[in-house]
Amino acid sequence: MPKRPVHWFEGMFLKPHHFQAADRYTRERIRESEDWLHPHDWGLRSVRFDEDAIANYTLRLTSCQARFKDGTTLSIPEEAALDPLELRPVLSQQAETMVYLAIPSWQPSRANAQRAATEQSPRYLVGGMECPDENTGGDEEEIDFRNIQARLIVKSQLTPGYEILPLAQISRSAGDKAPPRVDRAYVPPVLGVDAWASLYDDVQALFRQIEAWLDQEAAQVVGRKIAFDSQVLGDAERILKLSVLNTASAVWQSILFTRGLHPMLMYQELCRLLGQLSIFGETRRPIKIPSYDHDDIGPIYAKVIAEIRRLLGELGQVPFDKRYFKLEGPRFQVHLDPDWTLETSKLYLGVETTELNDSECDMLMRSTDWKLGSGEQVETIFKTGNAGLSMKPLNRIPPALPGGVVYFEIVRHPEFWKDVVRTGTLGLRFKLERGKFLSAQMLALTNPTTQRSVNLQFAVFVVKNR
Repeated sequence: MPKRPVHWFEGMFLKPHHFQAADRYTRERIRESEDWLHPHDWGLRSVRFDEDAIANYTLRLTSCQARFKDGTTLSIPEEAALDPLELRPVLSQQAETMVYLAIPSWQPSRANAQRAATEQSPRYLVGGMECPDENTGGDEEEIDFRNIQARLIVKSQLTPGYEILPLAQISRSAGDKAPPRVDRAYVPPVLGVDAWASLYDDVQALFRQIEAWLDQEAAQVVGRKIAFDSQVLGDAERILKLSVLNTASAVWQSILFTRGLHPMLMYQELCRLLGQLSIFGETRRPIKIPSYDHDDIGPIYAKVIAEIRRLLGELGQVPFDKRYFKLEGPRFQVHLDPDWTLETSKLYLGVETTELNDSECDMLMRSTDWKLGSGEQVETIFKTGNAGLSMKPLNRIPPALPGGVVYFEIVRHPEFWKDVVRTGTLGLRFKLERGKFLSAQMLALTNPTTQRSVNLQFAVFVVKNR
């Protein structure tokens, strides 16, 4: 149907058609403008599944925000109630299935709304709701509203007449009794990198790898006093590598943790970094980079991230992993990767500050009442006065760790360590008579010697036997 504005004039005989046409014209113009300004403007803004239900062969959508290609936006459960989808019938016949969020398409010459639900329900189901006069807060009247008829369907149920969005690829596990699972490798169209957990985790993991490499390399450049005019073979290349990754780090810090970062923008930054790193590879040229594909994000991200990791490996293996403690309730907490708690890994607590030298920072920490344990146990350890996990100050920094940090080796006391392994967390709890939290990662403590406030950050450093 052509997009034309309604001609309004005094004395015209109004019909519902006039308001419908005016509303349709406005919606189409908005959709058209959004499509022109943001070409990849469909997908999921957020999504959450009931994991327990999936384990029982039922897909239940707990919440979802989505925009379809026709411009329709939908929030679940606020705007639609979805029936759960039974997975057992389809997974008994095939190893995996794609699940879609579907809504009936708008039809110009057929019914688009009705009051009673039927098997072939149109786009909208009409229902009344009592609404007050917003000026007075009273005088309620029943107003009819349109409720969009959304549903979950699998690939075999796709038929013409629906607007669809892929939600997830559900795979049948290999074991006879193993439950089905959401395929981590598949990424549906999303409107923000943070909308799909596995995609966000992969990008953040790469960012942490870059940060760890930078910490190591910057410490060596500073420690060896490497200058731009150095005549030592290899120093110029080392500074150039540091410059490339410093640029990426600064840009990524400014965008990666923002809400709703579009995957195309993040993909551009990944490709930019790949191109800059390629000069250090064996061919001095980047690989053939796939074009951005909004409907198939997973493979293109996987290919570019894998190539960046390969090039980073050629720059030099980062000998340690690092992750900052962040505020959760009254404690600092950090989540540990499963291999960090193995016997082959050594864990260190690092205290970072630019306001104290190593000995002053060590003295400040010795004079502070603090406890270390698992994220779940540390509060109990603190309140009961138990020792918790002990920390051994280091007289000499291991070669694998960067300088400028005060380190404590974490001693694995069996009584408390087993809960760290179980929960995959470490927690720090402070007595805050002389301090306060400034942000999610920053603690300010008063130095008892100088009575000055000192800003501190805490991180766990992991050195593995490679």
